[in-house]
Amino acid sequence: MKTITVEVTQDDIDHGERGRCQTCPIALALKRATGEAWSVTDVIVYQVGRPEYAWLPARAEGFVHRFDDCEQVKPFTFKLKVSP
Repeated sequence: MKTITVEVTQDDIDHGERGRCQTCPIALALKRATGEAWSVTDVIVYQVGRPEYAWLPARAEGFVHRFDDCEQVKPFTFKLKVSP
């Protein structure tokens, strides 16, 4: 298991797309952190084309719901524990 520090920036928020698994702010931040494409649902993320996945921490899960519901969100950082 590896741990990734994910920093969601204002740029990620500004360029993220609501309801889009691979272009939401968290997916953009993960791509920047790892150089790989990720797909984000409201509770789990997985690396596109690879068997790596992780459960989103509650804080990140709440961010996904607020962003998709057009609510105000702010930049934040969280750690993601990825399993093969």
